[in-house]
Amino acid sequence: MIVTGANTELTLSGESTFGKATVQTDGTLVSSGNLTAAVDVKDTGTLVASGNVKGDIDIALGGTFKSGNDTDKKLVLDGKFTSYKHDTNAANNSVLDLDLRYGNRSDAAVAATGDVTLAGTLNITAQSSGIYNLFSSGGTLTRTGLTIGTAWDGT
Repeated sequence: MIVTGANTELTLSGESTFGKATVQTDGTLVSSGNLTAAVDVKDTGTLVASGNVKGDIDIALGGTFKSGNDTDKKLVLDGKFTSYKHDTNAANNSVLDLDLRYGNRSDAAVAATGDVTLAGTLNITAQSSGIYNLFSSGGTLTRTGLTIGTAWDGT
């Protein structure tokens, strides 16, 4: 499955199964149920995810990951999560937008069974100041070039 094009948004809820999902060129994939697919988010593509994803998520340079659009906003990932940092142009980083205004602070916003590699730009919206669990990994958790873009406490 390929989601592409300005103003193109595909919303999946319930059970959805694909071999691979690619989001590119201003396309947006919204998943709030149970998605079985490897997801590649290419340059200017966006993945908005909560619920469960069975498969790896790869946020390429210029791609964006946003935590889900429901009140829980937690993503349980049966696979690995990878994002990237551009060597010379921060505007081309992977972008991770986490909305932490809902749910339990101690629950990870993204809980992966596999390795988690974090790089690029992290933007956070939180209900209030405090300590939040952003990512958990059943494998190795690696941070390579992750920078904080914006942080807002929601008040």
